[in-house]
Amino acid sequence: MPIDTKRVRGPEESQSPLLFLGADEGARPGPLQPRADGRSAAEPRPVFARAGLVSQADGSVYAEYGRSKVLCAVYGPRESDRKEERRLSGATLGCEFRFAPFSCKKRAAWIQGNLEKEYSSIMEQSLQPAICLHKYPRSQIEVYVMVLENDGSTLAAALTCASIALAEAGIEMFDVVVGCSLRQCGDVSLLDPTAAEEYSASSSQEVESAETPENSEEKIETGLVQFLDWCRQSGLVLSSKVCVSKEGTVADYGLVAKDEIEEGELLFSVPRSAVLSQHTTTISDLLKKEEAALESPSGWVPLLLSMMFEITSSESPWKSYFSLWPDFSSLHHPMFWSEEERNRLLLGTGVALAVEKDLLNIEEEYNSIVLPFMNSHLNTFNPQKHTLDLYKKLVAFIMAYSFQEPEDDETDDDDETPKPPMMVPMADILNHVTNHNARLDFAPDCLKMVSIRKISKGEEIFNTYGQLANWQLLHMYGFTEPYPSNTHEAMVIRMQMMYDAALQAVQTEEERKLLLEKWEFLTKLEIVGEEGDFVIGQEGVLTDEELYGTLKVLSMSMEEFEEYKANNDEDEEEDLSSLDNAVIPKLKPAWKQLLRNTVTMRLKSYSSGLKEEEATLANKETYQQLSKRERDSLQVRYAQKMILHQLLMLTE
Repeated sequence: MPIDTKRVRGPEESQSPLLFLGADEGARPGPLQPRADGRSAAEPRPVFARAGLVSQADGSVYAEYGRSKVLCAVYGPRESDRKEERRLSGATLGCEFRFAPFSCKKRAAWIQGNLEKEYSSIMEQSLQPAICLHKYPRSQIEVYVMVLENDGSTLAAALTCASIALAEAGIEMFDVVVGCSLRQCGDVSLLDPTAAEEYSASSSQEVESAETPENSEEKIETGLVQFLDWCRQSGLVLSSKVCVSKEGTVADYGLVAKDEIEEGELLFSVPRSAVLSQHTTTISDLLKKEEAALESPSGWVPLLLSMMFEITSSESPWKSYFSLWPDFSSLHHPMFWSEEERNRLLLGTGVALAVEKDLLNIEEEYNSIVLPFMNSHLNTFNPQKHTLDLYKKLVAFIMAYSFQEPEDDETDDDDETPKPPMMVPMADILNHVTNHNARLDFAPDCLKMVSIRKISKGEEIFNTYGQLANWQLLHMYGFTEPYPSNTHEAMVIRMQMMYDAALQAVQTEEERKLLLEKWEFLTKLEIVGEEGDFVIGQEGVLTDEELYGTLKVLSMSMEEFEEYKANNDEDEEEDLSSLDNAVIPKLKPAWKQLLRNTVTMRLKSYSSGLKEEEATLANKETYQQLSKRERDSLQVRYAQKMILHQLLMLTE
C-alpha cells in the first residue's frame, strides 16, 4: 500500500511521551532576576526528546521545550519521485514546517501560511550545509516538522529536532545543527523565550524568535501604521496617488500606484531632517568630534555607528522607521551563505571572491576602527551588544538600502572623496528593475521621488540601483533579475587569464621570455594589472581599449614588438578599438584565437555546463523547486555563460 509522506503521521503503536519523563527535577537555584516561569535570563527551559516515535519514517523525534511541543519526521534518502529532480551532484533537500491547527491560541489554517513557508526556507538553508548531500546522488531527503503546541522558540526546536531525526535516519552529516532563540528586551537578553516573552511590548529588538500565524500579520500591519505615522510627523509628504503595500509587488513591501500617474509627477518628498545619516543621528556631535579617527577606505563607519546606536536604543527617534525594516534573518546577500554554498553555487562567477574580500575588509574595519572607538566611549556603546555580527548585517543593509548623493557639477575634480551614504525613509522601500519608472532627485532642502514615465493604476513603482549586472545585484542586494530582462548584463575576465591563455600556446623558452616581456610592457603602460579585469557585456566589450591593446601587443611577432616599443605611438590602421559584437569577427585571426582561448579557459572555471542550466531553466517545475539561493546563482551563471558562448561564436 502506498505511503503518504507529505504529512507527519503518528506511530502505529502509540505511547504517551509523558511515560518517559524523569522524576521531578527539583527546585532550581533562585536567579537574580527571575522570569515569569522562574528562570533566569540566560537559562533555557528543560528539554525532553525521544527518537523513533513515527514508525513509518526513516528518522523521527518528538521534543518538548517547556510547553512547546514539536514532532519531526525524516524520509530518505530515496530515489527522487520526478526524473528531472535527480541530480548527479547530490541529493535534494526539502523541508516543510507546519503549525497544527490547534497549536496556537487562535486556530491556525491548514493551508501553509507565509510564516510557515519562511520557516521552511530557513530550515532548508540551515540544514543543507550540514548534510553530506554529495553522498546521495539522484536522491531526495524530506524533513517534515509539525508544531503540536506553540509556547515560543518553535523554529529553534524544529532545527534541533530535524538534526536528531536526520542522525537517527543514518544520513551522513558534517555536523549537527542546533537551534537557539534569543529575545532582546531593552538591555536584557532572554534565552529560549516563551510565546508571551516573544510578543512582549517591552522588547525593542528581535534577534531570532518564532511567531504564531495570527500575530505575525498583526505585527506587520502595526509596523506599517507606526511607520506611516512617523513619516507624517517627520514632514514626509506622500502623494495621494500611491500607497505602501505588499500586494502587487515583486518582493516584500513596495510602492504601488492607486491612480494613473503622469510623467514628472511628484510621488513623495523627504525632508533632509528625516534622512538618517551621520549628521542627523542622535550621536552626531560625537561622530563630528571623532571624525578623524573614523576615517576608513569604505567611508561608511560613521553611518554604521549611527545605525548600531539607533537600532539598539529603545529611545531612538528612528524607532518607528525601523519597524518596517526587513528582519536581519531575511537578508539574502551571499556574505550570509556558508562558504560551502558560495563555492558550490557561485564558483566561477566572481561573487565568491568578492564576498571573501568584503568579509576580510569588514572584520578589519571593525577591529581596527570601530571596536577601539566603542571602547573609548563605553557610556554610548557596548561591545557586547554592538558586535561584529551586528556590524556585518548593517553593512549588508547599507549596501542594499542606502543612497549616495551625486557629486555637484562644480565639485573640484581633484576632490575624489565621495559623499557618505544615507538612509532615506520611503525611498528604500522601492524595489529595483532595469526598466524603472521613477527616479530620486536630490534638492537642497529635501529628496524627491519623481515618475519618469506614465505609470498605470495598480502598477508597482520601481527605482533603479544603477546599471548593474546580475552578479553585482546578487553581491550587493541579494537578488537577481530573470534572464534576459537585465539589459545591463555583463561579466568579467581576469586580465591575468589572457596571459595564462597565451602562455599555453608558447612552445619554446624564447617565446616564453618574449611573452613575459610583452606583459611587463603592458603593465608599465597600465593597460593591464594584477587585479585588473576585462568587462564583457551583451553588446560587446566594455573595457574595449584595454582588451584591444592587450590583444594587439600579445599577438605581435618579435620584430613587430620591437618596432612598436621604439615608436610607441598610435597605430595608423583602421581604428577597431571599439570592440562591439559587429567588430569582433573582423579582428585578425591571431587576435581572435587568443580571445577564443581565453574565453574557453574562462568557461572551465564553472562547475556546470550551459546545456545543463538551460534544461533547468526550461523546466518551470524543476526551477521553482530550487531554493532562492540556487535560483539566483543559476541566473548569474547562465547570463555569464551566454555572454561567453556568444564570444565563442564571434571568434570562430
